[in-house]
Amino acid sequence: MSRSDSTNNADGQKERVVPPSPRPPTTSLRIDRFLRPFTLKAVQELLAKTGVVTNFWMDHIKTHCYVTYSSTEEAVATRNTLYNLQWPSNGGRQLIVEYVDPEEVKHKIEGPPQAAPAPGPVSGPSHSTNVTQNQMPFKIPAQGPAGPSQHSLPPPPPLPLPPPPPMPPAVRERQPQPQPQPQPQPQSLKKVEQPVVTLDDLFKKTRTSPRIYYLPLSEEQVAAKLAAKARNKGS
Repeated sequence: MSRSDSTNNADGQKERVVPPSPRPPTTSLRIDRFLRPFTLKAVQELLAKTGVVTNFWMDHIKTHCYVTYSSTEEAVATRNTLYNLQWPSNGGRQLIVEYVDPEEVKHKIEGPPQAAPAPGPVSGPSHSTNVTQNQMPFKIPAQGPAGPSQHSLPPPPPLPLPPPPPMPPAVRERQPQPQPQPQPQPQSLKKVEQPVVTLDDLFKKTRTSPRIYYLPLSEEQVAAKLAAKARNKGS
């Protein structure tokens, strides 16, 4: 049988239905579906309205909490009051409340049990750590002036000398590299100006105007012309 609370509160919330719990009533409860924003003090004041709270724990993101009351009747009254209650009334969700073992609340508050520290290593001889009267420290007899005692142990053999460090590789002397000789700059060839040949250089010219340029005949040409002229007259 489910319990119905038809009483409307001041905020005008609708009728709440409280279903029977699958667990037997105890003094401790787990309340889920909290929705921020709200303060931790507001939750504690809400839980204190229905009884005396002896233990209380809430997770750091404020989604659920555990609470223990001084009596089972107070825990039953709290479940009937808060189940399906919208809290906070302005934007909160309907809470879910169920009975839990009071030891579960105690473990949440106290935390998981810490493991015993492992025994540390024992210093000294493994057979005994204390020196008794029968275990006096051994004392080496002192050597007299005549030499070592018969019971003295021979000196330990000398330790071998460490091997010499490896020789570093020979450093080759750096031969000076010849510096490249600068290439001589080719001298710019001077442009030889050719003389301008004029008609005055090639021909003879008359002194009167207009000037007539002519080329004088050589002696061979003059002789050939005179001979040709004589032959024409003879014919």
